[in-house]
Amino acid sequence: MKKILILSAAVALIAYLAVLSHNPRPTHSVVEPAAQILSVEDAVPDTRPLEFKAPQDGDVVELSSALIGKRAILENCHDVAVTAETAYGRETLATTKCDQVLRFDEPYDSMSRIELEILAETDAAAATVLADRLAQKHGAGVEIVTRVYLHALALSAHPDAFESLYNYVNGGHGVVYTNGELNVSRAADAYVWSRVGNNFGYTTDDMVAVYRQALVEQGHEPDRLELEVDHWTRAIADRQEAIGQRGVQ
Repeated sequence: MKKILILSAAVALIAYLAVLSHNPRPTHSVVEPAAQILSVEDAVPDTRPLEFKAPQDGDVVELSSALIGKRAILENCHDVAVTAETAYGRETLATTKCDQVLRFDEPYDSMSRIELEILAETDAAAATVLADRLAQKHGAGVEIVTRVYLHALALSAHPDAFESLYNYVNGGHGVVYTNGELNVSRAADAYVWSRVGNNFGYTTDDMVAVYRQALVEQGHEPDRLELEVDHWTRAIADRQEAIGQRGVQ
């Protein structure tokens, strides 16, 4: 594929990302330090069922979506033990930990970051690939990565794009307890983003109710998070409107 790098477009997108990175989201009022599950790398008890097949180096996990086909190649797989609360009390459980290298459908997989930045201005698949690469490089909680996922959602309005955004900001679905204690910060983020998704039809009322109930049971007031819900709802709607005004599909 012939690759044409348009300097002005690159400058425009980089400037756009720089502006976004100086627009931090509001801090919600119920954040607490995230609880950590204790882990050790010493003796690893074999507590997995006999039919369990541990992942191995070279295994491929398909992560395809309607936006862009992608897969994770597993590397450096090794056994570890984690101590966690279960229905039977605190137990040490064996698990397998692997590094993941993301691969995407072509031509996106072969594109450089600069090429992706140029194309991502108008292409939801390129924006998703760019966001995934940035997330793998920088980890969770990086504002500019959130904004690129949001841009992919604004371009496509696709449920898969919202799912990618949700998974990045919240690490997946579900109410998380560690050593019997609710992870309040994660529950609050899950409430905020499930409410945002609900405003656009991506999440259900039942999902929102689960996170609301978890917070209420711990004495927190989910209604205090509505300012953040409104902030991100407006951010998505405004970006979608701006893209529509430019005629981007």
